[in-house]
Amino acid sequence: MFTISDSESDKVFEIKGSTLPSLVNTIVMFFISLIGGFFFFSKTGIYIPETMLILFAGSILIFVLGFSRILQWLVSLGLTGYAFYIYMGNSMSLSQFFLMMILAGGILFLFASYPVSKKYSSMFYPLFLLTIFSMVGISLSKDWIMLFIFWELMSWFSYMIINSSDNAKRASWIYLIMSAIGGYAMLTGIKLLSPSVNLIPQFSAKALSLPILASILIFTAFLVKMATAPLHIWARDAYGDSPDAFTPALSGILSKMGVFGGILTVLYLIPQIKSSSVILYGLGWLGAITALFMTLFAVFQEDAKRVLAYSSVGQVGYILIGIALSTSLGYSAALYHTVNHLIFKGLLFVAIAGVIYRAGTSSLPALGGLIRKMPFTFFAFLLGIIALAGIPPLSGFAGKWLLYTALIEKGWIFILLVAMMASTIAFLYCFKLLHAIFLGQPKDKFKDVKKAPITINIVQLLLAILTMAIGAKPGLLLDFTEKVIKITLGFATPGYTYASTYKIVSSIGYWNAWFMMIFVGGAFVIILALFAINNPKIRKVGQLDIGYSGEVPDSPESVHFGYDMYAHFRRVVWFMIKPVAEGIYKGIYSTINAGVDFLRRFYTGDINTYAIWVIVSLITILYLLNKGVF
Repeated sequence: MFTISDSESDKVFEIKGSTLPSLVNTIVMFFISLIGGFFFFSKTGIYIPETMLILFAGSILIFVLGFSRILQWLVSLGLTGYAFYIYMGNSMSLSQFFLMMILAGGILFLFASYPVSKKYSSMFYPLFLLTIFSMVGISLSKDWIMLFIFWELMSWFSYMIINSSDNAKRASWIYLIMSAIGGYAMLTGIKLLSPSVNLIPQFSAKALSLPILASILIFTAFLVKMATAPLHIWARDAYGDSPDAFTPALSGILSKMGVFGGILTVLYLIPQIKSSSVILYGLGWLGAITALFMTLFAVFQEDAKRVLAYSSVGQVGYILIGIALSTSLGYSAALYHTVNHLIFKGLLFVAIAGVIYRAGTSSLPALGGLIRKMPFTFFAFLLGIIALAGIPPLSGFAGKWLLYTALIEKGWIFILLVAMMASTIAFLYCFKLLHAIFLGQPKDKFKDVKKAPITINIVQLLLAILTMAIGAKPGLLLDFTEKVIKITLGFATPGYTYASTYKIVSSIGYWNAWFMMIFVGGAFVIILALFAINNPKIRKVGQLDIGYSGEVPDSPESVHFGYDMYAHFRRVVWFMIKPVAEGIYKGIYSTINAGVDFLRRFYTGDINTYAIWVIVSLITILYLLNKGVF
C-alpha cells in the first residue's frame, strides 16, 4: 500500500501511494477496517458513533485507492450529507456546533484545493481527509481519553501534510515538536484528573488531586494549537510553508480545535479551582497580549501567507478573551468570532492560494498590479480584508462589537483597551496586503497571468456572500450560538436580544446591521460617482517611469511601495518588543539546556550504567503497581 522512507536526511517521512491490484482487495480492506474499528473501540470501552467508523473506513479506502476526481466529489457529497444530518438535529450542542464548522470548512476547502493540489503528491487528499476525520472525532469525543487519541491523530496527519511541502521541513519539525509538547501535557493532565486512568464520562472531573496543575497542562495543549503567545513559534512557518491548498484548513478549522478544547476546560475544569477568577483574568490578558503582539508581527512580514499567519493567531487571541470572560455575552462573542474567523480567513487564504497558483509567489515585493488580471479575486480579497479589520458593515464588526460589549460589562477595561489597540494596528497590514498584491504598477512578468481557477472563485464567492449576509443579518449566525449557549453552556439567555435578525441589543447599546449596510453601501456609491465625475484625466505611468534621485535601483522590488512598507514603524516599536521576546525564549532555551546537561550525567554511553537504570526502573514500577498507584 504505502512505504515510509527516511533515506534522505532532510525528509522525515516520504509517503508514496500506490493502489491495490484489484477492487476486491480494496473492498475487503474497507470491511476489515470497519469491523476492526468496532472491535477496538468496544474492547477499550470508548464510545464512538457508527458514522465516525464509516468515515474512518472511507478514509482508509481513499488512502488505498488514491484520490481521483470522482472520489473527490463523492467525499464532498458525503461530508455535505453528514453536515445536513447534523443540522437537522433537534438540538445544537457545542459538539454539533464545531462539527458543522469542520464539515462545512472541509467541504469548501477540499473543493477549492483541487487545481492547486495538482503539484502535490497523491497522498495529499487522503491525508487531508484523515485530518478532517480526526477533527470530527475530537468534536464527538465523550471523554478526555478519546479526545486525546483523536488529538494526536490530527497532529500527526496535519504534520504529514505540512511536511509534504519541499520547503517546509524545518517548519514541520517545529510543528511536530510543539504538538508533542501539547500532547504530553494533555496526557499528563488527564492522568492527574483520574489516577486510575478510568474514562471520565461527559468530561466531568473526578478525583481531582491536582486540579490547578491538571487544568494548566490540559489547557496548554489547546493553547499550542491556537498558537497563543508564547507558544506561537510554529505558526508563522507552518502557515507560510505548508501546501497552499491546506493552509485555509489549517487556519480556518484546525486552529478551532484549540478553541473547542479551551471552552471545555473553562466550563468543566477551571470553575472547580478556588482561584478560578484569577486564572480566567490571566487567560484574558494572554488573549489580549496575543492579539496585540501577533498583529505587530504581522505588520513587518514581507510574505502574504506569513502576514495572514500572524493575523490568524491574533484573531484567535480575541476568541480566547471571549472564552476567558466566561459570561453569556463572552461566549456569544467567542462562538460568533470563531465562525467569522473561519469565513474571512478562509476567504483570504483561498484567494492567496489562487494568487500563488497564477503568479508563482507569495512575496509582497514581488507582486503588485494584479487587480486588472484577477479582478474577481481582488474584490473577494477586499471583502475579506474589510471583515478582518472589523470595519462596518461586514461580519467582522459585529463580532468585535459583541466582544467589546462583553468586556465593558465584565469591567475588564484595560484588556478592552489592548484589544482595541490591536484592532486599530491591524489596519496597517490590511492595507499593506491589499496594496502590495493588487495595486501599484503591474510587473512585466505578470502580463500573461490568468484569473484564478473556477473552483477557487466559486469558494471565494460563497465565503464573500456569507460575510456580507452575516454582516447584514447577524441573527443568521446568532441563532446557532444562542442554541449552544442555552443547551450546552447552561445560560438561560445568550446575553443579548434582537428584535429581528438585523439588530443586536445588549445592556449598553445596540447594533443595527441592516441600516449600517445600507448607509455604508450608499456612501460608497456616492463617493465613487463623485470621483468618476470630478476626476481629472489620468495619465498612465510606465513601470520604469520613476524618479530615484539619479540612482539606479538595486532591484525592481526595492522601488515597490509595499517593500518594507513600515520600516519607520519598526523603529518606533521594535526596541520595546525585541528585548521582551528574546528574554522569554532565551530563558526557555537555558532551562531546556540545563535539563539536558543534567540528563547527560545518566546517559553516559556505558552499557553497565544503562543496565543499572533499567533494573532500578523495573523495581520502582513493580513497587508502585503493588501499592496500587497505577
